[in-house]
Amino acid sequence: MRAILLGLALATFASAANAQVYPGWRIVPVVGDPGAIETSLRCIDGECAADTLQCVYFRRTVEKMGDGARTESLVGQNFTWGQFEYWLARRFMDERSDQPIGLDTISNSRRAEQPALKQAMGKTYVSVAYATTVGGQEAALPVALWISEREVRGLRCSYRVTENDDPRAKIAQLLELVITQ
Repeated sequence: MRAILLGLALATFASAANAQVYPGWRIVPVVGDPGAIETSLRCIDGECAADTLQCVYFRRTVEKMGDGARTESLVGQNFTWGQFEYWLARRFMDERSDQPIGLDTISNSRRAEQPALKQAMGKTYVSVAYATTVGGQEAALPVALWISEREVRGLRCSYRVTENDDPRAKIAQLLELVITQ
């Protein structure tokens, strides 16, 4: 009985902590990437793209990155977009078992937005977005990347595009929360 009460108390505490850190989002299990620290978040209120909006905040240490590495270098010739896009496709495929997003779907996607520098909460990040068709419906895959303390950090999201539900403001709010962590 004590173990059950302790489990319920911990679950209640975890739910309250999630609500404070990521209001409007629920932390969901994510298939681990051995080279990254990841937090997967599912939209639970507001503009959630017909309940398909899910984002992953990730941190990945890059051994070859020098101490002076800057976010601006991610839009230059030195960043290997091909390798990143392959990794991104694999991660989406692992994470979205509820959506038929496979490696072939992502590799046949198109960039809806070329990499561009933007600002959030006084920090510079690179924004890039992909679009594809999944099960006859359009899907959007926006990504934000920035460099902090020898890590590439980012927020990658996926959702089905609907006429009545535009989750971009919801994603921008989440980006403002995670970019300062």
